[in-house]
Amino acid sequence: MSRLHKRRSGRTERATLENRRFSGKKPSAASRHGWTDPWSLVRGPLIVVLAVLLAGGSLRAGDWVQLGCNAARTSYTPDEPKGPYKVAWVFDGVWPDDRLLATVQVVTWKRKGFVGSKRGTMYAFSLTDGKGLWKYRTGRAILQTAAVADGLVVFGSMDGCVYAVGAEDGKLAWKTDLKARGITNAPLVYEGRIYIGTRGGLFACLNATDGSVIWKKSFESPIFQSPAAGDGKVFFSPEDMYMRCLDAATGKLLWRAERRMTIATLRGTHPVYHKGLLFTGNGSKYNSYKYRGGHAPAVKMPADMPPTDRKNTHMIDAKDFYPSYAKWLKDYDEDLRKRGASNALLIFDAKTGRQLPGLPMAGHQSMACPLQAPAVTADGLVVYPQRYADWSSHVGLFDPFSRELKAILVHQYYTNDDETQNFSVGGNTVFTVHTWEGHPGTMLAFDLTRKKRFELPEAYPRIMGEWKAAPPSNAASICGNLLFHVGGHRVAAWKGTSE
Repeated sequence: MSRLHKRRSGRTERATLENRRFSGKKPSAASRHGWTDPWSLVRGPLIVVLAVLLAGGSLRAGDWVQLGCNAARTSYTPDEPKGPYKVAWVFDGVWPDDRLLATVQVVTWKRKGFVGSKRGTMYAFSLTDGKGLWKYRTGRAILQTAAVADGLVVFGSMDGCVYAVGAEDGKLAWKTDLKARGITNAPLVYEGRIYIGTRGGLFACLNATDGSVIWKKSFESPIFQSPAAGDGKVFFSPEDMYMRCLDAATGKLLWRAERRMTIATLRGTHPVYHKGLLFTGNGSKYNSYKYRGGHAPAVKMPADMPPTDRKNTHMIDAKDFYPSYAKWLKDYDEDLRKRGASNALLIFDAKTGRQLPGLPMAGHQSMACPLQAPAVTADGLVVYPQRYADWSSHVGLFDPFSRELKAILVHQYYTNDDETQNFSVGGNTVFTVHTWEGHPGTMLAFDLTRKKRFELPEAYPRIMGEWKAAPPSNAASICGNLLFHVGGHRVAAWKGTSE
């Protein structure tokens, strides 16, 4: 067993003991040191959500219909499976004759799930028991997440075509040949239209009903990043690494970012839109070169930061954990300015394209791979990794407007720089998928209301090589009381066992 595996094993055993202590009646260490109840961060916005639901508004609990759940790609849904969790079922109708790419998310519609394969087949299965319902074969591989629009499952294929098949029966409704060199984009469903980019640099807007081309625009670089949308605009970056904003109705270029992202590729990524801000992961060189037996951020961490293995600090107030945060933020910005290094998570003004000061964090992927996309909670906090000066990588909840770190969700695993965490939010629970060394995904749930952390049981085998991608996994998707994730060339579903 390698030293890393020994450290992980020991860390997991300690975390198991900590979970037992955490569930006891005695107050946690975090409570004794000035806990701010995480529920207070989200109580008001969730009341607003419930009011909208009761009033019959458009925001509703329901299906995860596209990558990131919605057009803004925030990976948030009001549905909240509550832990503890158990494996509900595993859809294994693909393996061993076919393969699933770990970057693909399950999308859902009316108690059905859909996922595309490396050999070009779109599979449908029941969310009740995981049994296969139908499959539709295309000419080439399906390498990204599908979307559901008005009862049609829409997806791109490496044969350069966009397909729409009936969600109920799998019959072809329409097919549009974009004459592209393959498609690795997840289609975006927004205001009755489909937006998708191609490896040949073509970005197209299609009618969701019949697949007819409404407008298209060509770029000189391949488009690997899946688009996001909000306020009548569509956002994405081709492989020239300049973020763009197009008018969703006409395709007119509204702005191009002034600064190029310092990254090798955006394959498998997507931006996130939230309240006039646009977020995208960046290949940070900020902390990628200081190694001292582990990983150390380039900025000196505050001396008052407590050890990351402090017992019972599963969810804690950032001010208690990080009292000199304001000073460190100032030093961070000054260091970035002097050295010209890039932020790990880029923030743009979605109206003008102006790049805003980024969030101070240390998590990234090595070898210039892109960072995973953030998730956004009901009250607008950004969920993103927070790495410290050891192998530990935790989860930070940031206010993107004040740039204040609100809370730390303490992870129990050590991570390398070529390992990732991916996030989704169901109600008031944050779900993380940690992919590492052939493991298709270790999953944790942080229930902010009950102040508990749950580890989801393993559901599929470990297959080496599956994690060698960028990013090597995707966030879990959520529907009702179920949570879904692709790993080991299978689809697993977990069920929350608490009401």
